[in-house]
Amino acid sequence: MKRLLSLFLAAGLLVSACALTDEDMRFSRTVILYSQGDYIDTDILSEFTLETGIEVKYVVAGDGNDIAPDECDLLLGDLDCVSLLADAGCIQALDAEQFSPWGTIDAQWLELGGLEAYAVPCLWTTMGLVYDPTRTELRVTQWADLADAAFAGQVLMPADAGQLTAVGLAALELDVNSQSAGELAAAGLWLEGQSSLVLDYCDEGDMADWFRSGDAVLAVCPASAAIELMAELPELSFVIPSGGSWQSVLCYAVAADTEKVDATYALLNYLCEAENLAKNAAYSGWSVTSSRAYSLLSPSWRSNPLAYPELDGIAETPLLTARDSRTQSFALLDTLVNFRRTVLNASTAGMENAW
Repeated sequence: MKRLLSLFLAAGLLVSACALTDEDMRFSRTVILYSQGDYIDTDILSEFTLETGIEVKYVVAGDGNDIAPDECDLLLGDLDCVSLLADAGCIQALDAEQFSPWGTIDAQWLELGGLEAYAVPCLWTTMGLVYDPTRTELRVTQWADLADAAFAGQVLMPADAGQLTAVGLAALELDVNSQSAGELAAAGLWLEGQSSLVLDYCDEGDMADWFRSGDAVLAVCPASAAIELMAELPELSFVIPSGGSWQSVLCYAVAADTEKVDATYALLNYLCEAENLAKNAAYSGWSVTSSRAYSLLSPSWRSNPLAYPELDGIAETPLLTARDSRTQSFALLDTLVNFRRTVLNASTAGMENAW
């Protein structure tokens, strides 16, 4: 919104409220909601507009839009995204007088590694492994299986630096939120050694193509993505490794310089009502941070072991909050991706020479 305001000032387009046109009034009642992925049922947004008269422009990252996260009024993103925006001063501390549904969110989700004042946790998922048992005789049970030479060239790893680092730590049975330089270095070495087996470092959207083509056999995959993947490819299996796992969470955050504070908080409050939290959980395949919302889900969702694994003991599985090693993690991911591309290019060149 800062860039938008500076453009208005530069062009001398500031006008008094009495001079606003109908189009200006419509824009002044439009809230921009930016999401890292398509996690929101747009029917909810339509219902919000009908009830309040406030329009919502829903922007999903990667959909070819030209709006950046720091140009929105309300954001839905993971902790890394929220942390980066908080560090840059792009989101504001939540106004307790404006935000009302804190009682809807379960207490166990309210510790967010220092971001509690900025973020409203709404959806969560558990990280695990998805594999094709029809294409391997091995039984996948642990993170270390990602380094089994039997899966050479058939393994998918996350393209997210924080998740990748967590995989390396988990494979060594270390705390996924570790900030120890020695343990992070050990995880980096494990990931480097394992990289020769990797088919691709990719996001969730690319996994289906790799499994559909038969190239991938084993992948690091959040349960939320596995639900959709296994609906299309029912031969696949999902497992939470025996050594444990971690949760990732999506949070709402309010832009620091939104000019539509009341309208933005009205939308945030609406999205965090139990009924709407439940609708978005069912729509996205993610799990919900509210017991009240959980009780509103259909029995099939509540009993889905991918969405709600071992629900009674879920608090024992840590939330991935470590972000201090982000720079190191991104450098490691870049190195591994470049290494894979070098190997692929060399392999392709060899095939061309053979022809």
